[in-house]
Amino acid sequence: MPSRSRSFDSRRILNGSVKVLSTGYTYRNVGALGESGTCDDVVGNREADNPLTVYRRIDAGEVLSGYVINAAGNKTRLVADLIPDGICAAFRPQDPRSMFPRPDFQVEAPAWVRRLMPLQPAVNLPAVIGESKDLPELITGLPEMILDWGRMRFGKHAGKAERAGKVARQAAQSVGTANLWYRFGMSPTVADALAMLGFMDSLRRALVELLALKHRGAVKRSLRLPPGRHLKEDGQMTTHSAGIVTRHNRVRVYNSRSWVTARWVPLIPGYYSSMGRDAIIDLAMKRLLGLSPSGLLDAWWELLPWSWLTDWFARIQRMLQLVGGLDLLLRLESFCYCRTVTMDVYWSPTSIPFDVKRTGDSHVCVVVKERIPLTVDVSSVGDPSFRGLSPAQIGILGALASALIPTISPSRKRKSGKKG
Repeated sequence: MPSRSRSFDSRRILNGSVKVLSTGYTYRNVGALGESGTCDDVVGNREADNPLTVYRRIDAGEVLSGYVINAAGNKTRLVADLIPDGICAAFRPQDPRSMFPRPDFQVEAPAWVRRLMPLQPAVNLPAVIGESKDLPELITGLPEMILDWGRMRFGKHAGKAERAGKVARQAAQSVGTANLWYRFGMSPTVADALAMLGFMDSLRRALVELLALKHRGAVKRSLRLPPGRHLKEDGQMTTHSAGIVTRHNRVRVYNSRSWVTARWVPLIPGYYSSMGRDAIIDLAMKRLLGLSPSGLLDAWWELLPWSWLTDWFARIQRMLQLVGGLDLLLRLESFCYCRTVTMDVYWSPTSIPFDVKRTGDSHVCVVVKERIPLTVDVSSVGDPSFRGLSPAQIGILGALASALIPTISPSRKRKSGKKG
């Protein structure tokens, strides 16, 4: 596939000058205001997403004109259509993309594909049913934790130095139990309840995706990634020194917006176009409730003891979700990483010769857009990963350890062991 490069330039050229009236010497410079840019892409399959880079720059600068008058009130220089040398067209910035490194595609791409898979389950009903046996203990656990905290804070051992060790163990156990109660009990239960409340919206989106597969033979999904922003204050600098001297404060603002897109097509041509209304609704309901083969496989893994700890290192659940989605009989036709990076540079004048008129504000805007086609290696999704634990994961391990600390009371020891 041959590549091509196109460019455009609609800038207005200004011939600036500074003339010394006593000698007739004239300093000249050339400035440009307006828009210019380039577009580099690949000439290939017009139906596919090819590599693309678009560079666009807009110069909106100040123009200086007028006479420079000395302390005696005499005109010494004539300034005409002058753009200071250090701003606008003469400013050569670095590529704004250098402020925002690209993600590690080999690590992130499989997770993106999993989130971009059509017909995402709204709530995994088998997993919810399997975990409902813990609901009574979840409800009764809160009063018990409050009583534990009260015994520790206001009991007969509170405040006594000789019992400080016991009080510290009780405090660690209470905090650890509360942390586990929230992370593995209350938080997932609330999330499932909220998902059920939004079930109709999820059903509507699922039907839209299935109808797109039926009538257009493809469905496209996008995922917006966290934005980035940097602010650089360069302070005061000399922007012109030939004939006259000007100084400005310069500020650079960098912004980045990125997203990924995926286009899915049927693995078997015509598979979805032959579906009737009832079959489409049935498939949407099964997928949203986690009753499809991939949903049942995900629920099985989630209900296994300590599977969540295994996923911290081996990511088995991610692999099951990615591979299990094949029950949709869809193929990933295209997968792209896209981003738009902008750099805005502002100059505010701090020193300009008296009586020289200033028109406009100095501002340069650089926009870079790029599209990068990606490939996904599913075989590496479940590889062991030892990149370090997050603060939340460390907190969970600490809560488990503290909840298992034995205390003097045999009954409390049995309860702690049961919870662990």
